[in-house]
Amino acid sequence: MGYWLDPARTIAIEGSAFFVQGNSGSISQAPTTARTSTFVNTQPVQATLRAAEASGATTVPPRTAAFFHVNEKDRAWVDARCTPQPLKCFLQRLTLTRARERIARKVYIRATGYPSEPFDLALANARARGWQVHELACGHDVMLDQPELLAGMLQETLRPRSA
Repeated sequence: MGYWLDPARTIAIEGSAFFVQGNSGSISQAPTTARTSTFVNTQPVQATLRAAEASGATTVPPRTAAFFHVNEKDRAWVDARCTPQPLKCFLQRLTLTRARERIARKVYIRATGYPSEPFDLALANARARGWQVHELACGHDVMLDQPELLAGMLQETLRPRSA
């Protein structure tokens, strides 16, 4: 998934969850003005998806909102909208342009209310690489649990950094 806002001060947000490599495909299509790349609870899961494909699976079944620690008020709404996802959309080869590496400002947002060792490792890696990191005490679906805070963080990435 990719979003590009305000052509003069572009932000790119690269998806939530699943694998970073696939989300990076969206940034390869981003305008060359993109200055910020934001990841929300992302992790590499390529090996898991390949194993599912080898077993004959064609889709990834949806997980429940409760699994992702979505707040109780929104769980039925989320579950009603979740559908199986075709494996091929996660496994199709992408041609990456290294555009993500050309973006100087990278942000990682970790929803700590959803326990995940891979997400914790991704957070540690982002921190070690000098990315701006945020930890939010909420479930995996930050946009439901902390919409105003997430919107504020994304808007902040549009502001130029002070020298």
